[in-house]
Amino acid sequence: MDRVGDTFRWKGENVSTEEVEAVINDFDQVEMSCVYGVLIPNTEGRAGMVSLVTNSQSHKDFDFSRFYLKLQGSLPEYAIPKFIRFTPELITTATLKIQKGNLKKESFNLEKIEDTLYILLPNSPGYELLTKEIYDGILNSKYNF
Repeated sequence: MDRVGDTFRWKGENVSTEEVEAVINDFDQVEMSCVYGVLIPNTEGRAGMVSLVTNSQSHKDFDFSRFYLKLQGSLPEYAIPKFIRFTPELITTATLKIQKGNLKKESFNLEKIEDTLYILLPNSPGYELLTKEIYDGILNSKYNF
């Protein structure tokens, strides 16, 4: 298990959560982000996931194309989060550190999460809504991450 707030391993590379958060927090529609690694069945390491608090009225107002272009221009491919979770708030400790434990535990499990999730599927041009069908496909190794 990785230490809170530092790194996770994906595609044989160490990913700095703080580096990825810095890029994401620089995007004008993001108020706060929390990056962490999540397990995908039958893959090695942990894929990147980001929980976002945005200044948009709804995830439908979020500019996914511009966001993905920013990530591509600022991060190596392995560090770009595969999952986005839109949440109204991120829970912090008394010292204002974001509590990642529950976020990691909930992962991208549609049965545990009421927040809206998006996914960047392999060889996809951008993020799309994580539906039950796609979720089941991930669990059944339909996609080669």
